[in-house]
Amino acid sequence: MRHHAVDSSNIESISYSKKTRMLTVEFASGSIYQYRDVPYAVYLRFLNARKPNGYGSHGEYFAAFIRGKYTFHLLDDPADRSKDLPSAGTGR
Repeated sequence: MRHHAVDSSNIESISYSKKTRMLTVEFASGSIYQYRDVPYAVYLRFLNARKPNGYGSHGEYFAAFIRGKYTFHLLDDPADRSKDLPSAGTGR
């Protein structure tokens, strides 16, 4: 699956698997979500949201046509990773 960097203040990259109809979105925060059963046409419009005749922005398209519309799974959350790091001054 190829990740496509996008020009967005909130979204870093998106990727899609035609075989599984799985859309993967990496946000600027570092969180990575997978959305299930996303039609290929929705992915293509999302990918091309900022091009002429597109929706306007990737974030606007995501909010209008993806968020809350598909089952999702959080793959990676940078906030959870920081909990595994030792606190400064506690190691001996």
